[in-house]
Amino acid sequence: MTLTTPEDPVIETQTALPQADRRSVLPALILAAIILLIALMAIELASSFGTKATRILKDPATVYKIPIFSGFISHVGVFVLIATSAVAGFVSALKVPHAKRLAAVSTLSLMLAFDDMYLFHERVGPWLLGTSEEVVMLVYSLFALSIAFQFRKDLFAREQIPLLLAGVALLVSMVIDMDSGWGPSTVLIEDLSKLAGYGLWAGFWLTFARADLRKL
Repeated sequence: MTLTTPEDPVIETQTALPQADRRSVLPALILAAIILLIALMAIELASSFGTKATRILKDPATVYKIPIFSGFISHVGVFVLIATSAVAGFVSALKVPHAKRLAAVSTLSLMLAFDDMYLFHERVGPWLLGTSEEVVMLVYSLFALSIAFQFRKDLFAREQIPLLLAGVALLVSMVIDMDSGWGPSTVLIEDLSKLAGYGLWAGFWLTFARADLRKL
């Protein structure tokens, strides 16, 4: 049997959360409640249009018996945007030098992810807001331009090239998307341009957020 001596290090048993951080349990419960409330509201809204709850709860590939890789490219873009939104939002909450800018990037990225996932500018927006698809796209564009405006003095500097290219790629995709007269090959260019734009957008802002963290 091994006997401990006063010189032996004392190993403290720690809980999952430090005592001072246990209050973070409440926000987790509140967030879970909000998510469930949104789900219930979506089910209720769908039922008012005659849509079964199972079509809201289950994955579309399961409900409609379509190949599981359907929409893969679009979903990758959504994942990239959500990751960008999460990182930018988290870093902005740490009160970094460019916290407001990162908060705006987080908001816009989440808006674009929601739009891409649920076709907001094509179907939901015009129906819900009583406006055209072009107006919804204009709102996104103005939001993005307000962020880019802060780089106006050195927009063409080497460090800002990914952001500039992201804007060009997304502009190409938007122009093609707003004109339904294009052929299948052009639609391919639209989707790949959008994905490239999202990748450049994410890469730029993740690097930007990391640089801001180093200034703390």
